[in-house]
Amino acid sequence: MDSWTETVRQFYAEALSTSGFNLDEKSLAGGNLKDLPQIVIETFNRLGGADADPLPGLYKIQVNQKDTYGITLTWGSGDGWMAVLDTQQLLGVAYVENEGDSNSIQWSDSFAAMGGE
Repeated sequence: MDSWTETVRQFYAEALSTSGFNLDEKSLAGGNLKDLPQIVIETFNRLGGADADPLPGLYKIQVNQKDTYGITLTWGSGDGWMAVLDTQQLLGVAYVENEGDSNSIQWSDSFAAMGGE
C-alpha cells in the first residue's frame, strides 16, 4: 500500500472512531452527482445509489489539500461499510464492526470483502 492510501485510510479510521458514520458536516446529500468524479458516481451506485434503502451516505473531505470521498452503507446498529476514494481510484473498502472502535475496522483493497468483484 502506498503512503497516500495509508494516509487516507488512517484519516477515515480516525473519523469513524470519533464521529462514527455520521460525518454530516461533509455530507453531499442532495448534491448533484453529475459533478463528481466518475469513479465516485459508479461506487455510490454500486452501493445502492439514490433509490437504495438504506441510502448510502456520501461525503467529500479534504485530506492533505486533496479531495477524497467516503461512501457509507450502514444499518443503524453501529456496523457497516465505507468505500474511500480520491478523484481517480478506490483507496479501500472498510468493514466496520463497531463505529466507535478503530480496532474493529477491517480494510480491503477491493469490493471482494463485500462479496463483490
